[in-house]
Amino acid sequence: MLVIPAIDLRGGRVVRLAQGSQQRERRYDVDPRRIARQWAEDGAPWIHVVDLDGAFSGSSKQLGTIAGIVDATSAFVELGGGLRSTDAVEAALTRGVSRVVLGSLAVIDVKSTLQLIEMYGERIAIAIDARLGDVQIAGWTRSSGLAPLGFARRYAAEGAQRFVVTDVTCDGMLAGPNQALPARISSETGCRVIASGGVSRLDDVEALHGSGMEGVIVGTALFEGRFTLRQALQVAREISC
Repeated sequence: MLVIPAIDLRGGRVVRLAQGSQQRERRYDVDPRRIARQWAEDGAPWIHVVDLDGAFSGSSKQLGTIAGIVDATSAFVELGGGLRSTDAVEAALTRGVSRVVLGSLAVIDVKSTLQLIEMYGERIAIAIDARLGDVQIAGWTRSSGLAPLGFARRYAAEGAQRFVVTDVTCDGMLAGPNQALPARISSETGCRVIASGGVSRLDDVEALHGSGMEGVIVGTALFEGRFTLRQALQVAREISC
């Protein structure tokens, strides 16, 4: 199973938000390029980057910083946040991003999203950001009125290959992940699923592997020193053998 460290960017700085709230921000005095390079040296094959300014504003805001991260690390970079048009997606891929994660666009413009999946295949992942049984959009500030499982089934039927599933109520809380939602989406769609939100212990990594996840995104736990990336990667290797 993949362990994917996360870098959330706001105003060019590394931050973490509790449950996606702009008012509950923790800032970390680290350079995003340096930490991305360090994580690649520690063995991370992928790094998950979120442009929070883009997520809240609706358009990409930090492609320069993101391109710097791509240049600084040997790991593949996965990007989400503010990618709400075909042009924005193509701009990110042109800057060297290996995979984009589409949330709001996948809800509001299904036709364009399906065209992007047809064009780019595995370089497109669909975000399912759920709060109390409802898919969230616009930086988790608006309800879509869509149920996560039905949303996933529709995209799986149309050729989506991978979902990034986040329980918004768990994200940044260090209280454990929601295992049931990503596990159900994985089992009922047959697609690869990366779980995100709430990981606080190494046991959470092991539990998500048992739920059939392709990978797990870890952010706050690393920045708060709950465990190191090397430790998480070691657990993932051991349980995958």
